[in-house]
Amino acid sequence: MPNSRDNLYQMESALSEEKRIDLIQKFFQYQENFLKDTTENKGIISQLETIRGITFDTAYDMGLGINIIRPDYYGNYGYMWAIPTIRYSTTDNSITNLIIGFEYRPADFSKNGLEREANCSTGLAMVNTFDENTEILIVLEGYLDCYAFYQHLRTLKQDKYYHIITPCNGVNSLIKQIDEVDFTKYKKWILFLDNDSAGRTVAKTIKEKYPFFTDYYLSCGCKDFNEHLLNCISRNK
Repeated sequence: MPNSRDNLYQMESALSEEKRIDLIQKFFQYQENFLKDTTENKGIISQLETIRGITFDTAYDMGLGINIIRPDYYGNYGYMWAIPTIRYSTTDNSITNLIIGFEYRPADFSKNGLEREANCSTGLAMVNTFDENTEILIVLEGYLDCYAFYQHLRTLKQDKYYHIITPCNGVNSLIKQIDEVDFTKYKKWILFLDNDSAGRTVAKTIKEKYPFFTDYYLSCGCKDFNEHLLNCISRNK
């Protein structure tokens, strides 16, 4: 089995102490912005639930924050979602130790205008933590799918059994990043990538190397779990 500690060390060493402190400060600032009771916040949070099906409680649990962009020439402020990139780990649950960057998205959470924090590491990310209850590793293709899946698990009261992870810089990077996983920590391993050519190709490549993975695809016609949450789960409530 690949030595995951070597990979993690490479990521950690790429992040300077100055940048790590900057990320921690931003994380708490973005969280503070998220919790402000303002008309602007209510609007952006409403968009997240209306357009993407993600609730306030899920956003809070996932550590989502709001980055308030400095005003333009006319004095208008901009608002973007700040998605924390939390490095995969089964031994450390501290955000301040594991945060390695941010992904910024517009209020509607689209990829149009997506930006990443400069001078940061990339790697395998997790959206919830590993603990003594965790039994199942599940790999999804993007943050929104992870958040939607977590939200569904919370509804079923099953979230404590799953460790939800995703590649933070594209599905193709998962082929290398999957080596960072400590597979011995889990009883079951699931690939739940997008139901498209790229997702299937990556899943096939990973299963050739790690055949114990089970790969899931949606049979309803939805491409990914966020789409499934919106079009199938929410409508059938």
